[in-house]
Amino acid sequence: MLRVDTPLGLTHKDRNNLLRNWGFQCTCSLCSSPDERDTSDTHRMRISQIWNGLEIYKYKNKAKVVELTRELLKLLDVEELTVRVGEFYEKLAKIYLDMGHIKGARKFGRLALKYWEEFDSIERDHVREVLGFLQPLEKR
Repeated sequence: MLRVDTPLGLTHKDRNNLLRNWGFQCTCSLCSSPDERDTSDTHRMRISQIWNGLEIYKYKNKAKVVELTRELLKLLDVEELTVRVGEFYEKLAKIYLDMGHIKGARKFGRLALKYWEEFDSIERDHVREVLGFLQPLEKR
């Protein structure tokens, strides 16, 4: 199975142009439906905005980070972006730690670890990194 990641903030058209470089033309139901494509493009653009905005809000408005986290997780689920979830959980864990929100950091760190352990591929470096992140948190 070939896995090709494309940046989140791209429209369907731009993603397809990148995928064509790999000789791939998606014909799934989402890519075949203009209405669904437009909705998906809107969701993915919002995911990208949230992803990039979390770092800004962590020092200014912690309640906003919690709100954006909820929105992000919902959109990831709607868009079925499970292949990227571990990456998101890791970043959320670090952001919550930076905010001093130990419970949230632990929660997302554990979710990242669970994801990377289940993914069980070349990503074993992620498991080691998340374990190193979690060890001091588990003692708090």
